[in-house]
Amino acid sequence: YTGGGYFPVGGPSMIARRVVPIIEKSQGKAFVRAPVSSILINEENKAIGVTVKGHQIFAKIVVSAISSTITYKYLIPETHQNLVRSHLKMIESPELVSGNSYMS
Repeated sequence: YTGGGYFPVGGPSMIARRVVPIIEKSQGKAFVRAPVSSILINEENKAIGVTVKGHQIFAKIVVSAISSTITYKYLIPETHQNLVRSHLKMIESPELVSGNSYMS
């Protein structure tokens, strides 16, 4: 981080606190600190929602606020892991791991 790290004033949760009102003003809904267990993917391989506490919540856009590695490994259903395998391999490569952890 020497001379190059940036952090939101008040911590990362400030991003959600600033974005949620904008989403809601546009008739959208945002779930903060929702325990997502999986991302729902349709037959066209598009993310169409999430599963939270056993309930399916459908959405036009799905945004993950956790690292891409955890999102791909644990939230993409096993039946669709083939869609992210090459990307996961790339972001877990030793050359990117140190930089990726700073961006997550």
